[in-house]
Amino acid sequence: MLHGLRSLAAYIGERFLFRSWIPYYALLPLVGGLLATIVYLVLRAGLLPGGTTSSQPDPYGIAAIGALVGLFSAQAAEKLKAVFETLFTKAETGSQSVMDIALPTITGFDPSRGSAGTSVVISGDNLTSVTGVAFTDAEAPQFKIDSDKRLTVTVPNGAKTGPIILRAGQQRVESDNNFTILP
Repeated sequence: MLHGLRSLAAYIGERFLFRSWIPYYALLPLVGGLLATIVYLVLRAGLLPGGTTSSQPDPYGIAAIGALVGLFSAQAAEKLKAVFETLFTKAETGSQSVMDIALPTITGFDPSRGSAGTSVVISGDNLTSVTGVAFTDAEAPQFKIDSDKRLTVTVPNGAKTGPIILRAGQQRVESDNNFTILP
């Protein structure tokens, strides 16, 4: 509250107070109180230097922590961020995209032979994660995911006899059996 009042007085005195900031000043004591509680609990848990294991909390210590965190809430939030980035390894940007997605599998396809334009039903698992389908060297321009276990695709022009390839992001899965292209 002291930080908010000091800041509010400075902005009023300098004539830079905008109405849009009034909710900020109204909520600042609540945010400071919540942040002070979190910092106190972190200190009591021993995650920051100065934590104590005594069974009786010191009311003066609680008041001091609350006052300091309220006055220096930005610094307290940065310290908490540093503590938790140390405790919990910081996630690398984009590392969860494809790795968390189960790769598709091909258990079969019907028919097993055909020419360009033939509709092929691929059965398997995790087919909803498929982002592309190819017949050896030819990419199918369109395919339809019917369910997690069924996908329908049309054999593209330029396809050659070989495995059917499913892509899920950067990962590739090939069928065990070849699809035979008829002349």
